Amino acid sequence: DHVLAAGAKGTLLRWNGKSWKQQTTDTTVDLLGVSVGSNGRSIAVGQQGVLLRKKGAKWRKSRLGKEHLLAIDTNGQTVLIGGTNGALHLSGDGGQRFV
Repeated sequence: DHVLAAGAKGTLLRWNGKSWKQQTTDTTVDLLGVSVGSNGRSIAVGQQGVLLRKKGAKWRKSRLGKEHLLAIDTNGQTVLIGGTNGALHLSGDGGQRFV
């Protein structure tokens, strides 16, 4: 159902079961990780602290520091993001707020 791939220059692709469809994002930085939680909530991370959250049909951009965000994992409510220089961000509310 929810298969996503992240790539260069803001590329996000979604698999619809037959083919990949490009998603519209408002960033041009390289996206380095994407995760879909058990609740269907999608979050992507990338260079320069870019954090994308899917809201309805649109991806909304925000920033989480200035470090490159390299990896993300989520089980729905808990979201863990790792970045360069030891950056580590944790959210207990599905990625709305990070510590």
